Amino acid sequence: KIMSNIILNIIIVLAIFVPMAYFMFAGNSDKAAAKILKTKMNEMGLSPDVTGLFQSAGIALDKTKGQICFIQNEENLITNINVNDIATSEVVKLYQTESVHDQDISVLKSVSLVCKQKDKTEIKLPIYNVVKHPNVGSDLMEAVRWSEIINKLIRK
Repeated sequence: KIMSNIILNIIIVLAIFVPMAYFMFAGNSDKAAAKILKTKMNEMGLSPDVTGLFQSAGIALDKTKGQICFIQNEENLITNINVNDIATSEVVKLYQTESVHDQDISVLKSVSLVCKQKDKTEIKLPIYNVVKHPNVGSDLMEAVRWSEIINKLIRK
């Protein structure tokens, strides 16, 4: 009986502290990613007014210079977009139907932020891919927020 109480107490403590530790350390990695994003923008002569973080990328806006900077972390690719060249922005989601226990379900495979240019070209910013990250996290909501930010800017 004493042993089962000890095991039960350990399980309760772990159930409380493991999620707490995860959120504490995840917050630190977000701060580090935001700092890297700001540093890279400063190196390019840009000053970020608004920043956003995704699981494998970062995005920032310099309102004064009218520049959006998108950085893909793993590939270390930087995409600069002039706000004045954008006609519209939208979030594109790609789903795939999979059969699970004889039930068809739609699974989110990827999310992109697409900036349609005034010259009819498109700049596709990869936000989320299930191959890299099994959970979408807040990437989709952050992509929607950025699409709204961009569309508000170009309407002015």
